[in-house]
Amino acid sequence: MLRQTCLVLVLLLQAAGPVAGQDARWLDPRRKAEANRECKRGNAEACYSLGMVQLLNKPKKGAPLLAKACKGGIGEACHKLGELYLTSGRKGLGNKPAKARKFHQLGCEAEQWESCRELGYLLVEGRGGRADPGQAREVFRKACESGLVDCCTELGRLAEVGSGGNESPALARRMYERACDQGNLEGCVRLAVLIRGAPEEENDDPRARRLLERACDEKHAEACARAGWMAENGLGGERNADRAEKLYRKSCKRGAAEGCLYLAWLAGRGLAGKKDRQRKLLARAKKAGLDVWHERKLMSLLCEQGRAEACDVAGLLHETGLGGPKNPGQARELYQKSCDGGFARGCLDLGFALKKGLGGKKSSSRARAMYRMACEQGYRGACR
Repeated sequence: MLRQTCLVLVLLLQAAGPVAGQDARWLDPRRKAEANRECKRGNAEACYSLGMVQLLNKPKKGAPLLAKACKGGIGEACHKLGELYLTSGRKGLGNKPAKARKFHQLGCEAEQWESCRELGYLLVEGRGGRADPGQAREVFRKACESGLVDCCTELGRLAEVGSGGNESPALARRMYERACDQGNLEGCVRLAVLIRGAPEEENDDPRARRLLERACDEKHAEACARAGWMAENGLGGERNADRAEKLYRKSCKRGAAEGCLYLAWLAGRGLAGKKDRQRKLLARAKKAGLDVWHERKLMSLLCEQGRAEACDVAGLLHETGLGGPKNPGQARELYQKSCDGGFARGCLDLGFALKKGLGGKKSSSRARAMYRMACEQGYRGACR
């Protein structure tokens, strides 16, 4: 019994922080009867300790005690209940997002900032009630200001797309900068993407590339894919096709859909390793969760805004039928637009389309001219 008591004390010290010191006296098994009496009289700390003890083996018996503690103002008890109502099996209380949302709301009001974070996700996703991105902004803001830097990133996401309020790239950038400065890798990646998509006078490709390389070194899979894209196309630094392939491979291996997609492109053009097969890599990209419909729509929009590299990605998605129906004719037009915009890989892709007759007539002479143009612009894979 003493061993179990010590284990509970350790768990409380890890989970409850400052509250644990106040609750420790109720962990003595000889004072269990007194703790029960105190809990019935409304002592929230006693209820919290008893509830945590019950959670070790019988979560359902611990839940009412934690609910009393939550009602008594112990935010950690509210947070714990919120977690339990999103956990199935013996260690949880079933997947009941409405109850989870209720307790995370109470936890957030009690300044339990982890509950604010979880409440924000539930509000954005519309789990346990209607979606409310406006309220999500507010709870993410509170959690961000309290020091949960990932919540700064989430607030930035909402501000960037105008969800739950006005679209504000300036606010998004401030939030991403804040998160990144405090070591949040997702904040660094989102900041890099925002910088890359900024108007030309505000664009800073060298910084974006450095941010992505740093996040990739810290094992952020999406960052590796985006850093590879910049290395392949000489954006923000020298062009390095070998480095790009390594980054794509690393990204895909770590489960990032974008890395698999870009590696599939290399395979389709005969620029990747012999063992790589485009169809398998594309299937891997889908399995990894690539939101190809969103990517296709976004790249098409950026292409219309004059981003030559986006035209090339949009062309690839139309060529392969990812995110919508296959449209080789549209793919060829997009490659042409990309090449006309001075993007070397667009010229390479246009050459491939002309050589294969993709979306129009074959023309070996024009294909060679496009390859030569891409080669002259520094795209080594076209120099063959």
